[in-house]
Amino acid sequence: MWFQHDGASAHFSTDACKYLNAIFGTRWIGRGGHVPWPPLSPDLYSHDYFLWGHMKTLVYATPVDLDEDLVARINVAAARCVKYLECLKVCANRSIDAVKHVSLLVDAILNSYCKHCTCQRRCQ
Repeated sequence: MWFQHDGASAHFSTDACKYLNAIFGTRWIGRGGHVPWPPLSPDLYSHDYFLWGHMKTLVYATPVDLDEDLVARINVAAARCVKYLECLKVCANRSIDAVKHVSLLVDAILNSYCKHCTCQRRCQ
């Protein structure tokens, strides 16, 4: 397992690096680690853009009193996010198929039009 640590000022300290080295050895990504955090890497920032914000909304919908309750809520929220992401993948694949279909239709229409057009430039 690898740990991703963005190295933001609020999260970065010598103690944090020592702790991550003790727990993860060389298997953590971040400022001060063996593998530097890539600047503006969208594949590593996806959790910043969606996951953590959405999970916090789910977890803290009502006040949390017990640590055990917090852990249980995090597990439930993570499971919901996984289901949500699976649905998004299906939607994305359907959208890609739809765009391909529309692209073929537009291509056919343009080819048909260009056979009959009288424009100055050559359409094909």
